[in-house]
Amino acid sequence: MDQCEDREEGAPPSGENIATLKKILFSTFEHLGKEDFEEFKWHLQQKVLGFEGIPKSRLEDACRTQTVDNMFLNYCINTIKVTRNVLKEMNQNLLEEKLSEITSEPTGGDHFLSWV
Repeated sequence: MDQCEDREEGAPPSGENIATLKKILFSTFEHLGKEDFEEFKWHLQQKVLGFEGIPKSRLEDACRTQTVDNMFLNYCINTIKVTRNVLKEMNQNLLEEKLSEITSEPTGGDHFLSWV
């Protein structure tokens, strides 16, 4: 069974769309300083929006790209929703709003990448 099947209704994004979303998340994480990024990873270890947390062992030494990959493995098509929720909890409102705008636009990836 595909790991995305039981996560949310609807077809999972294509490989190309996932690659774009991963780039968007990576760019978002580049705007977090070291301490903020560590706090972000701490939030991911907790239950978020009803999804089980990512085990600490998979996050404690994870760089930004590894964290993005771990998030897609754990949250699948809900990764952006989880990211926005965690950013709100951290009071990273500017990043959350930017991510919200970009992911709701049809060509959001290109727009966001030009923002960074």
